[in-house]
Amino acid sequence: MTRRLLLSYFLLTGFVLLVLEIPLGFSLTHNAEHNLLSGVGHDATVLATLVEDTVEQRQASAIAGSAGDYARRVGGRVIVVDSDGTTLFDSDHPSGPPEDFSNRPEIRQALAGASPAGVRYSATLGYDLAYASAPVASGGHVHGAVRITYSAAALARQEHGVWLILVGVGSVVLAAVFLVGWKLARSTTRPLRFLEGVAGRLAAGDLSARAGVPKGPPELRSLSGAFNQMASRLEELVTSQSEFAAHASHELRSPLTALRLRLENLEPALARRRGRDDLEAAIGETQRLAHIVDGLLLLARPGGSGPARESLDVNAAVRERVAAWTALAEEREVDLAASTPGVQLAEAVPGHVEQILDNYLANALEVSHPGAIVTVQTERQGPWVEVHVLDEGPGLSGEELARVFERFWRGGGSRDGGSGLGLSIVRQLAGLSGGEAQLRPRVGRRGVDAVVRLRAC
Repeated sequence: MTRRLLLSYFLLTGFVLLVLEIPLGFSLTHNAEHNLLSGVGHDATVLATLVEDTVEQRQASAIAGSAGDYARRVGGRVIVVDSDGTTLFDSDHPSGPPEDFSNRPEIRQALAGASPAGVRYSATLGYDLAYASAPVASGGHVHGAVRITYSAAALARQEHGVWLILVGVGSVVLAAVFLVGWKLARSTTRPLRFLEGVAGRLAAGDLSARAGVPKGPPELRSLSGAFNQMASRLEELVTSQSEFAAHASHELRSPLTALRLRLENLEPALARRRGRDDLEAAIGETQRLAHIVDGLLLLARPGGSGPARESLDVNAAVRERVAAWTALAEEREVDLAASTPGVQLAEAVPGHVEQILDNYLANALEVSHPGAIVTVQTERQGPWVEVHVLDEGPGLSGEELARVFERFWRGGGSRDGGSGLGLSIVRQLAGLSGGEAQLRPRVGRRGVDAVVRLRAC
């Protein structure tokens, strides 16, 4: 924002300078040209008056004295011609033979009684000339003319000098605007940068972050106050939610545990009775209800910065969970295999990878028919370590894959009456570990490829 403010100051100042200095520059250069030509024209008139008698009497030495002194003093070229346009004196060639200048337009005009001044290109010399001519006349009769010329480069140097001065003034103004604008922009954006930092801390989970009331415009002070009110309200809500989750965990788990124990205690008494199937179903329902409660409590936890991550040997975790699920796989006549060569280190919250694998393996075994193979493999993909749980079940449609991580969503082929929270929990656990969870169709065959990606160490 500081750069944008500074750029806006520069653009506005630059626009104002251009609007002011460009017309001023043209005006000054025009005035410089006018002043130069006016001065030369005045000198030509004065010199014509001085040499009037000597031109009329053709006293070349006297003409050379007056005109030569002027040429040496001001550095221009002075030419004095008679009424026919033939040179009586040329300061560039004082000893040269007479030349005919009657074809020069300014000479013709002067011999006609005019006093022209201007800038023209000289084909003889090959460059532009600034000139002024005046007639040498007395008694209404023109006896000759005086012409004073300068190279137009002198005029160009004056004009360039004017533009350089204007550029210098503009540069000084822009430098001053930069210094003042930088301080002004910094003072304006400093409270915003501080507020941005506080907002970042709040977003990272520091609910105690507050913005001090800054010195500055009333709008910034009002914004800081509103931010602090929002942060306080958010802290109250999150604290209330955490307290509710803690209380709910105790209040819900305790009666569920007691109910399950009571039902299990009834199992020996109903060993030979017809109600045993109902009892087992009731115990299964209490376990399912406890699983739902655990999932809801996990999903209800505030995000915050989450628990600390540690370096984990993903392959070791895979081998451990595959060994734990092998007995159930054998009971269902499913072959459970692991492909975990070497060591794959990744960042994860302790225990989260194991919970993710348990969910994936439970789902894979649930959809696998006798004789099927469930494979767990790991691989390195750029900065990621990927764990794949591949089953040979019926697979999922595109619509089902799009909804599979929604809470309480259950696929049409689900057989166990699950809670619909397992994959939602998987996604949250993967996110807390800095990774992501995905379900993809297997390539070239039926089944699902359940993937968890973790940052490699």
